[in-house]
Amino acid sequence: MLEIRVAEIRDIPKIIKCHERNFEPYLSATQLKSHMGEFPHLAFVLESKTKEIHGYILGEMRIKKKQEYGVLTSLAVNKRFREKGYGKKLCNSLFNAMIQTYKANTVTVYIRLTNELAVQFYENLDFENEGVEAEYFSDQTDAYVLKYNLTNFVITEGVAN
Repeated sequence: MLEIRVAEIRDIPKIIKCHERNFEPYLSATQLKSHMGEFPHLAFVLESKTKEIHGYILGEMRIKKKQEYGVLTSLAVNKRFREKGYGKKLCNSLFNAMIQTYKANTVTVYIRLTNELAVQFYENLDFENEGVEAEYFSDQTDAYVLKYNLTNFVITEGVAN
């Protein structure tokens, strides 16, 4: 059984390892440490009883037109544990934290146009496609902008397991 908990700085090497096993290795330890330092309440890991990390989620807050909103910056679940509800549980933990810590009303995720599985995953969570943002990623590729309205999200106590 896997459990979700708040990520800690000491988890960075394990998060990097999980990410590299499952995705393109574009996430660096420096980026993770900076992110977790700025948004410590918006980082969660999916961990086994043996303390191996099988997934994680990172979020941040941004301001646009004087409106603060959440951004889901990275989500990874080990391929062995996909389609078991862990991605949704990680999202729920992040959404809880965004609402409780920052009073966020929306969360946005940017997905490469070629990542059809991710688009389907987020649309199944009721994210709405807001269009395309040109050259969003560092390699100048475009991204779908998917948005989720948090005003109807049911907040749960603690980490959403």
